[in-house]
Amino acid sequence: MDYENEVTNDEKQPILRAIALSRIVKPTAIAYDNVWIKSVYSDSGEGKHYGEPEINAYSVAYVSATEIWNILTDEDASLMAQLWDSLLHFLDNEPTYRRIVRALKYYELAHAIYFTELSHPVFHAALESMICTSRPNNKDQVTQRLPRLVPFVTPQQAGDIYRTCCDFKHAAQALRQTQTASGALAPSDQRRLDATILLRQAVRELLLETLRNRTFADMVADPTLLKQTHQVHDRKGRLV
Repeated sequence: MDYENEVTNDEKQPILRAIALSRIVKPTAIAYDNVWIKSVYSDSGEGKHYGEPEINAYSVAYVSATEIWNILTDEDASLMAQLWDSLLHFLDNEPTYRRIVRALKYYELAHAIYFTELSHPVFHAALESMICTSRPNNKDQVTQRLPRLVPFVTPQQAGDIYRTCCDFKHAAQALRQTQTASGALAPSDQRRLDATILLRQAVRELLLETLRNRTFADMVADPTLLKQTHQVHDRKGRLV
């Protein structure tokens, strides 16, 4: 059997980066494992084609129910082309844009996790990578900065996002806390589900803005500048 030259990891990078970028432009269920095909031809010319899963367990990518029917359009491809140079700039200058690159990785990783109780903390880690400047007072930073940076998130909703993450991460709680006779989600559980969906949307919006706006990206990448631009105070009114 004659084998074609193996594709190197460097040669695979463009498609991997394009898949990651597509998830930001429009959340899609594109998985890494499904894009690799190895073709093997015998001396007689007969060919056999194999799927080539290589990248851990990324055989499926999960998006929220409201996004599951999304497909990439020509307009999406055009936007990806516009944002491509920014994505490469962040990756090629990772030490400077480490906070954004880490958020990109968390955001991408979270889509390979089916269970909401496990994916939500990963999405939250992406959020904290971009908007938190220190370990103390994370709650104050999330609830005060997030609504300023993402206008469609209210302070109350930011609080729901943070508390839901704490429930999942620290208390090992399930998304569904109350069983109802109809099988529908109880209002309190629906509020938690809404918080998980809103967090996905908020992180995506933040990443899009960093890719569209270099000034915004430079602010997010610099903790000192972010603290100065969007100040946060604790319950006693002290700057944190």
